[in-house]
Amino acid sequence: MRPVLYLDLDDTLVAWPDGRRGSPRGARGGRDFLRWALERYEVRWLTTWCPNGRMEPRLLRDLARMLDLPAEALQAIRGLDWSHSQCKLDGIAWMEHVVLRRPFVWLEDEYGFGDRERSFLDAHGLGGCYLHVNVSTDADALRGVHATLRDAPPALAPGAGSAPS
Repeated sequence: MRPVLYLDLDDTLVAWPDGRRGSPRGARGGRDFLRWALERYEVRWLTTWCPNGRMEPRLLRDLARMLDLPAEALQAIRGLDWSHSQCKLDGIAWMEHVVLRRPFVWLEDEYGFGDRERSFLDAHGLGGCYLHVNVSTDADALRGVHATLRDAPPALAPGAGSAPS
């Protein structure tokens, strides 16, 4: 069974170079990263684009266009429903990871990950599963995370310690 990759979109795969006023674009290296990730992980959305776990077809087409990928490549990606809580922690399958110890990685910017999320992960020995990415402030952030995951995936398993943030 492959590890799970929880994936935020804004500032992670989608860059907002002029803040939220400008037009979004695919992150540098986003297409290559997502293709690579889909081969190695069970990718799950964890984004405000689809808090109910399913991305609307229009948004899926927009994302595919930004990443220069066919929309069909993204259609199978789902997430969990966390829309009633407004907390992304509720979008992660904790039974699967905390109890059954299935490895996962969570790519998120600082806007979706704060003290509450860090404390929860640390309390369960999962602090190393979170990797910070913000391609709007650092255009090469996703490429850096891609290199980290490519070079050292076992270090990101639950209970394996902390990963760089």
